[in-house]
Amino acid sequence: MPKSSKSAADSTDTAIEELRALLSEAESALGSAGGDQADDKIDQLRKRLRSALDNIRPKIDEWKNIVQDQAERADEYAHKHPYYVAGAAALAGVAAGLIFARGCRR
Repeated sequence: MPKSSKSAADSTDTAIEELRALLSEAESALGSAGGDQADDKIDQLRKRLRSALDNIRPKIDEWKNIVQDQAERADEYAHKHPYYVAGAAALAGVAAGLIFARGCRR
């Protein structure tokens, strides 16, 4: 895997791991909150949050795969057509410069 798509995949992996850590912390907080002393509303909230956490886990993996695939496709395109990418970047830079220059005049 080329270096640039590898770094994109690493960034994706880091973000996914941080989200998983957050979910794990939320689950542990739910498990330790109240116990037998918790009233019905806290129990309902705990069930809803656990359900939401269970529903989002597969989506996280799906998003991770989509982002990695798109990063690899973009990297392939940039390597196959470097002049198109450089031209698009230059055009974007000119457009941004014109917008900023116009905004500074007012």
